[in-house]
Amino acid sequence: MDAEYTRLMQTPRRARILETQSVLLSNFVAEHKLAVPQWAFYRPLEWCEQGVCFINVEKQVQKMSGSALVGWMFWEVENLIAYTEAHSIWVTPQGTWIDITPHSLPPKRVMFSPDPRVAEKRGYTIPFETPLTANPKELALHRFSRSLSEIWNRHFVGFNKEIDIPMNEVKDAAKAAGLPEDVAKHLFEKRGRWSSGL
Repeated sequence: MDAEYTRLMQTPRRARILETQSVLLSNFVAEHKLAVPQWAFYRPLEWCEQGVCFINVEKQVQKMSGSALVGWMFWEVENLIAYTEAHSIWVTPQGTWIDITPHSLPPKRVMFSPDPRVAEKRGYTIPFETPLTANPKELALHRFSRSLSEIWNRHFVGFNKEIDIPMNEVKDAAKAAGLPEDVAKHLFEKRGRWSSGL
């Protein structure tokens, strides 16, 4: 594998959940035509599991009433990319927005943009992304990663069902992104392990 691609994929990057309004967030929201985000308290409940926000919120609504609100939370990977993550938060019976799901990088609060489209495929919803780099190899990695998300989305057949991904689409995506085949294969296999929970 090309040494530069290996270095880029192995370089640690600081990531953060966006917690406040900023020029970056305002520009991102305008670019992707999303609802203006508002903040939600971050108050993870001890019984909630990381990575299953939709289930956590559904259980909380059953226990305490209120409602689920689906949409986007926002991430930034330093000097690389800004992107959304499909997410669900709990709206209390009094109307307070609370993120009850634990995160690996806990914030004090999250900026949240409601979007009913997220309810259709929940965590399989394609994120919105904006590159923050001009490095051509980083952009190639980004384009291919984005294409993989689109391929997964296109072939999604339902929750807890196996996704059959045509390899010709993956190869075409790698070629279109300008990514070497061995790098694309590595990323595809990594994505497959992540999607299957391995």
